[in-house]
Amino acid sequence: MTLNASVNVRPRRPLVAGLLSVLCIGLGQLYNGQAAKGMALLALGPSLYGAAAWSGILDDFSGLSLVIAALLCIFVYAFTDAYQEARKQQTYRLRRYNRWYVYSLWYGLLLFVLAPGFGAIVPVKSYRIPTGSMEPTVQVNDHILVRLNAYSREGPRRGDIIAYRFPMYPEREFLHRVVGLPGERIRLQGKKVFVDDVPLDEPYVFFSDPRAPDVEQDSRRNYMAEQRIPEDHYFTLGDNRDNAHDSRFWGYLPAELIRGEALYVYWSPNLSRIGTAFRDR
Repeated sequence: MTLNASVNVRPRRPLVAGLLSVLCIGLGQLYNGQAAKGMALLALGPSLYGAAAWSGILDDFSGLSLVIAALLCIFVYAFTDAYQEARKQQTYRLRRYNRWYVYSLWYGLLLFVLAPGFGAIVPVKSYRIPTGSMEPTVQVNDHILVRLNAYSREGPRRGDIIAYRFPMYPEREFLHRVVGLPGERIRLQGKKVFVDDVPLDEPYVFFSDPRAPDVEQDSRRNYMAEQRIPEDHYFTLGDNRDNAHDSRFWGYLPAELIRGEALYVYWSPNLSRIGTAFRDR
């Protein structure tokens, strides 16, 4: 009996406990025999992020910054708590769950179950921008946050930058600006957009070729006869007007293909762009 008891006693190693918490939050607590605390910490981070997403706190970059700071505090607490508790556990008796395969299952639960499932229900999504069709407003390699339920009550406004599924290939997603709304009359004349015979003021537009060639040279890019936008459809254009594949080329965007509204840049290789908001730009 004495031999078996000594075999089941393993002192907890503080550095191992701390590193396990870095690998997967709450895992260090599980290692220390505090399974309930570990589960609470594992649930706390996603719960905090989900509450922030649904409440609208993430709609501003300052809100995202606060959430990131709070999540970092949770990780620091998990690490220091696991480290300090392990220092006290020098005569720790192994629990049934102190097995390598249980630790692996814990990590797999977070990586393959909680994270994908949580991402599917949270009403925000991140995108990396691969092309320059929305330059200079949105630049290549900007990482942006999009609110997916932004239009659950009413449709987009003119000027909103939206993510949407491409009508011809719905598995692909594009990012462009809403220019025309359902029921409006729209036309393009020499690079100028007219809605119900009123020219739009578009200070955000960039023209790589400021010339307006004749209709015979490039009809779709610079000229379009007046059309009425169907109900439940929108007309979208890229801000980089001469280098965008938008409604001028493939038609109107059905409302059901709209994914959400672009909010701001949360990361970019150009650090000065971090925090750039898109509303009213």
